[in-house]
Formats: sequence, structure tokens, C-alpha cells
Amino acid sequence: MTSPRPAPVRAAFVVFAVALLLRILPSGYGLPHTFHYDEGRYVSQAVRVAEDGLRPPGYQYGPLFSYLLAGVYGGIYLGGNFIGSWSGTEEFRALYFWDPSLFFRAGRWTAALLGALAAVILGAAARRWRTDRRVDPASGEAFLEPLFKHPELAPWIAMAGLAVLPVAVDYGAQAKAESLGLFLVAIWLYTAGRHRGGSSGAILFLGGLALGLAGAAKTNALFLLPWHLLLPLLGRRFRE
Repeated sequence: MTSPRPAPVRAAFVVFAVALLLRILPSGYGLPHTFHYDEGRYVSQAVRVAEDGLRPPGYQYGPLFSYLLAGVYGGIYLGGNFIGSWSGTEEFRALYFWDPSLFFRAGRWTAALLGALAAVILGAAARRWRTDRRVDPASGEAFLEPLFKHPELAPWIAMAGLAVLPVAVDYGAQAKAESLGLFLVAIWLYTAGRHRGGSSGAILFLGGLALGLAGAAKTNALFLLPWHLLLPLLGRRFRE
């Protein structure tokens, strides 16, 4: 007989399910036409990967999300080919020009999953950044005093906040790279919190890898690179 899952795990699953549902529900908006700016660039680049190779046609947009979508499309092709939905690559490729709804919806679902996972990982990262510091009632941080008195609430506020944040939900319902970048930055925050808690330097390597991949998804994530390089130099005070 299996033991029941702990309450925090069940609660995190509920937050994940709500976040995913909020992002999945509008995934059919506008199809087969597209009204979200830049979606077509990511999707068309992903469709062309098999023909043009891994070299992106331009560098204005990070290529990582398109590469991820190319893998998703490859899985869809294999599954559809197995059940007889299309007879070969030419028929599958022609579907994109006839009705691209499948490709855009798959891209939006991929972004929705990454956005929901980012909320859960952010909650785990916030748990690693808990502190016992007290707030001076006369300072400008006085409004944060309830969080410092009850630090166990902070991870749940971070998780639920990102799960329902309108701008995050909006981007999570689009076949664009923002949710992938957010997912990878959340992983970086988690690794930085692990380092703060005393984990070895190897965790910083994983965090640097996540941050580099985030930059390959959204180049503005590279603005966090100086902070990552500072982490090994921060002393004991950072870890308290």
C-alpha cells in the first residue's frame, strides 16, 4: 500500500495544474490565423530545422525555443506517422502551409507546460532563499514584516503569484520563448539558493548552464550573468 503524498507536494501539484490550465485554455485563440506577434518566427524556424539544419536564419531571436519545438514536431510526426495520420514528411510539411493550427497549438502547449513548471521551480527556489533576518518597523521594508515573521509563506506566494500573473499567463499561452527563458532562470535561482545553503561549487556549474541556455532562448537573460559570476566571490554573509 502506497503512503499518501505530503500536503506540500499535493499543494504544489494543485498550483501546477491551475497554472497549466490557465495557459492551455486560450491555446486555440485565433487559429488557424495567428495574432500573437513573433509566434510565426519561432514556429517557422522550427519547421525549417529539418530542411535548413541547426544554423538559425538570424540571430535577432534566440534559437533554443525553435530547436525545442523542432524536437516536439519530430515527436508529433513520428506519432502521426505510426497511426497513419500522414504518409510521409512531405504530407506533414504541407500541413503547415495548409493549416498550421497543429504546429502553433503544439508550440503553445509546450510554452504552457514550461510556464507552469517555472512557477513550481520558483517556489522551490524561494524556499532556498528563506532568511531569519528581522525587519526594522521604521524602515521602508516594514510592509514585508508578515513575510519575515512567517517565512514558510514566501515560497507559496512566489509559486502562486507566478502561476496566475497575467503577463506570465499571456506569454505562457503563446508559442514564444518567454516561458522557456523563465523556466531556465527559475532553475538558475534554485541553484543559486542551493549554493547559498552550502552546496558545492558544482551546483553553480549547473546554474551557469541553465543561465547560458536561458540566454539562448531570450538574450536579455544574459544580463543576469554578472550576478552569477559574483556568486563564488560572495562570502559567509551571503550564506547567512
